[in-house]
Amino acid sequence: RIYLDFGAIEHLREIKAKISQEAHYRGAENNIKLGVGGIRDIEFIVQSFQLVRGGRLLALQQRHLLATLSVLAEHELLEASILKSLKQAYECLRDVENRLQMWQEQQTHQLPTDPRTQQSLAASMGFADWHSFSQQLAQHRQFVAAQFALIFAAPDEINSDNPHQTQIKQTGEHETETSPHYLAHTLWQGINTESDHQPTLQHALKTLGFQLAAESLIQLGHFKNGNRYARLTDIARERLDTLMPRLLQACSRQGSPDVALQRAFTVLEKIAGRSGYLSLLATEAVTLQQFVRLIHASTWITKEIREHPMLLDELLDPRQLYRVEDRASLAAQLNDELKGVDAQDTETIMERLRHFKRAQVLRIAAIDVMDAIPLVSVSDQLSWIAEVILQAVQHLAWTFVYEKHGTPYCLRDGKKQRSEFAIIAYGKLGGLELSYRSDLDLVFIHNDTGEQSATQVVSATQKSIDGQVFFMRLAQRIVALCNTLSYSGRLYEIDTRLRPNGSSGLLVSSVRGFERYQHEQAWLWEHQALVRARVITGSAALQQTVLALREQVLAKSREPHRVRREVREMREKMWRSLDKSKAGEVDLKQSAGGIADIEFMVQYLVLAYAADYPSLLTFSDNIRILAACKQEGLLSAAEADFLSQTYQDLRAYLHILALQEQTTIVSDQLFMQERQAVKTVWQRLM
Repeated sequence: RIYLDFGAIEHLREIKAKISQEAHYRGAENNIKLGVGGIRDIEFIVQSFQLVRGGRLLALQQRHLLATLSVLAEHELLEASILKSLKQAYECLRDVENRLQMWQEQQTHQLPTDPRTQQSLAASMGFADWHSFSQQLAQHRQFVAAQFALIFAAPDEINSDNPHQTQIKQTGEHETETSPHYLAHTLWQGINTESDHQPTLQHALKTLGFQLAAESLIQLGHFKNGNRYARLTDIARERLDTLMPRLLQACSRQGSPDVALQRAFTVLEKIAGRSGYLSLLATEAVTLQQFVRLIHASTWITKEIREHPMLLDELLDPRQLYRVEDRASLAAQLNDELKGVDAQDTETIMERLRHFKRAQVLRIAAIDVMDAIPLVSVSDQLSWIAEVILQAVQHLAWTFVYEKHGTPYCLRDGKKQRSEFAIIAYGKLGGLELSYRSDLDLVFIHNDTGEQSATQVVSATQKSIDGQVFFMRLAQRIVALCNTLSYSGRLYEIDTRLRPNGSSGLLVSSVRGFERYQHEQAWLWEHQALVRARVITGSAALQQTVLALREQVLAKSREPHRVRREVREMREKMWRSLDKSKAGEVDLKQSAGGIADIEFMVQYLVLAYAADYPSLLTFSDNIRILAACKQEGLLSAAEADFLSQTYQDLRAYLHILALQEQTTIVSDQLFMQERQAVKTVWQRLM
């Protein structure tokens, strides 16, 4: 199964309870296999990860326990120190098992009770006496037992004040009628079709911190007394009844418990019939805490989890959820995700790619709403996710077209050379400024510019075609794979209108054709777009060729006053057509003094002065271009720093709006001083 099955944890917990009960009945406390902290406990720990995660992580699908522990370490599913201690405990217990069975020549796991045999066992294990050996063995077993308890403990046994801590709550704690635990359980049990207890239940909600107690109680009543709850299986109903008091407690810890509960219900309505997810939230305290925390912080996250409940799996480990990845790490993770999938199984590969994107973007959103990293890092992460996915899609599309038509070649300088393909990212992806709702502006390019262009076939099932046709079909395949809307959504929305001649032009351009168009036919606004262009796939040689072409075009000598006039006229057209704000409102992106004004000023400076200041061409993102303008004296330090900080502040606020599923149109009181100052710089510069 490709989802994580947390119903398996419950089954393992029940099986182990029966084994422990039987071992206790038989007096098997000294049994190194079935006793507490014995071999079976380690096996259960490992098997829990295999059952829960083995459907997606194929490396876990094996029989060897020590090798499986290595996989858990490699993927950081348990802390390295814990895995090391588990390995040491397992090796020790197995060594003891081997000696016991070798001496007694039977299948036994019972530690000896007579002193002479005890001394012999201790000596064979390298200890001077039984006391020192038994102490060491007891430490191993105690550690294993503690880890087993943490993995298989129910959430009520975990320290609810800090579920990140691996600490078992003491039993026998005094439960008062005002404790959150007591109130939440009493509240859920008391909800029924009768209204006699409404004041008491409302009081319980208010005590838990719910401000809109009456409304929240109505919502709870509709849910519990509704048809969906009545139609649940016995197992699902039992799991939901276990979950709800814990959910109420988790909501009560948020800044607005009513908002958290209302958003939680939108997800529960979707997953109520899927007992595996109910089990996950009911049995995994950390997951429940992260779930409530994130949906309370963002309506976008709530919607994503509601539409794709598999994302709940990503909330299991806060270390991984809030970890900042680099591009290489993302590529490695995607490779692991696709490992073992049949290369011909396009549907499964695309589903894995869509899930990878959703999971990784959720991770960034979680980091973002917790203000854990700055805006620039958020955009870098979102851009890298898109890049590694596009690389995978290009590889998948290339394989598809190759299987039908072979490999494209052409003659260059009298030599037969393989033709290559690259993707140029424009817009937000090109400028490393991708957001949660951005589409991808892409241009496709190839170097099949020699003579005798054709594909070379290697089997009778392949049909040779012209190299240009090969790359056209390749690009069409890439767009189709990304744009196709499946039951689980769309990978990315691709926009190719920035290619030469726009929608009427060829979908793929040759390097030579792209160069000729940029020098001879492109409008100035197309060169503005080229400022934020960046090659994201293709060989190093082809990427360098396109990069040099970009620099050559942007570094053309231009008259600053002509560039200023055309850029200003284009911006004025956008004000008239794209600014939809009304009286008392402002569009932070399109209104005067907003994000687009800063972007256009940056593009003007590059096009007007790059011929004299090549450093303006080093980067494609606005922040570093502004830094270069400051360094070259094209902007004063005060102006450059102000524009850079305002640009980041405005974009950061747009991220907040996106995570709350709100538009870029806001009250004109927001950023009033900053926008006026941007207008002042615009008037001076443009």
